[in-house]
Amino acid sequence: MRHFSVRKSELLSWGRTRARALRARRGVRAGRRVRCERSGTVALEPFEVLDPGPGDVLVRVDLSAVSPGTERAQYNRLPGVTIEPPFTPGYSGVGRVLRVGPGAGGFRPGDRIAGPFHHQSLETVAASRCHPVPDSLPDEAAAFVGLGIIALHGVRRAGIAWGEEVLVLGRGLLGQLTGMLAEIAGSGAVTLAGRSDAVAPASADVVFDLTGNPEAIQRAVAAARPAGRVVLAGSPRGATPAWPAGAAAPVEIRGVHATQAGAVVAGRKTWTPREEGDLFLEWLACGRLTLTGPGVETIKPDECWEFYRRLGRGAPRVERALFDWRTLPDGERDRASTLRFPEVVVPLDADQEARRRRSVRLKHSSGWGGR
Repeated sequence: MRHFSVRKSELLSWGRTRARALRARRGVRAGRRVRCERSGTVALEPFEVLDPGPGDVLVRVDLSAVSPGTERAQYNRLPGVTIEPPFTPGYSGVGRVLRVGPGAGGFRPGDRIAGPFHHQSLETVAASRCHPVPDSLPDEAAAFVGLGIIALHGVRRAGIAWGEEVLVLGRGLLGQLTGMLAEIAGSGAVTLAGRSDAVAPASADVVFDLTGNPEAIQRAVAAARPAGRVVLAGSPRGATPAWPAGAAAPVEIRGVHATQAGAVVAGRKTWTPREEGDLFLEWLACGRLTLTGPGVETIKPDECWEFYRRLGRGAPRVERALFDWRTLPDGERDRASTLRFPEVVVPLDADQEARRRRSVRLKHSSGWGGR
């Protein structure tokens, strides 16, 4: 019965896609994507996407960047996660334009662009949300444009004045970028702190909380000077504890979310994601910003289940990781779809899953295979 339900859903999706294609008079292409069907379960599966409509571009994705905190929370279904399975994670990547729709913002087939791409080999997306990549910038840097937009938006919302001292709670890539941008914005001193680092009370004019830890807000407020500003740029994964009366001097708390970009906040229009992303890529290309820290880990899409199990455990910590869609055979990564029935991904039953896990343990204990 379980097999039948999976096949039925695949056939329904196949039929809906072709109905949409007929109505819009657009072609259909097939690729591969990472799919979370339920909490703690991911797989690489076939999927289909329509050719671009007005204002859209079809992108052949080369690299898609992992956002470790967000994707770990989604995989483990932590409190505060709003997205429901099934879904495809990811929101940042780089690739090349395959096809363009009418009015696609000047993009042409073959252009290298970065944008809000999921972990999938093909994506049709609004051209207005994409960014041309400077020739001198490697793909491995451009793929992190989504995190750059978040960091730029947070620093802009903080309103850092010349010489103010800044504390960043969170040492990951987002914290590193936020610290560098705070220095560019005129901060007198920037300190990055991890969970185990000591933080002096009332020591910073501006405190960024990028941890996602619901209890960290108390630490952030305690570290802010009277009348200082606390910028919450990490989504808390749980309920924030009650705040004890009289525990700290008054501070201003500013919430930051990427969806605010381009909106009117506090009477002023913020930069749009397109403007923020273009600036981020330009500063990376000219060397004003650098992606420091450990090297980038590349993941083969067909090993996604192993990567997310490790990410879900939280150890060892994932700093910078990219899905490399160039490792897939061309026929799986991108092809024109036909009227054939869809490929069906049949889930493993309990015995098959147990055998697979035993083989993985044996592989690692023998020292053979992956990272």
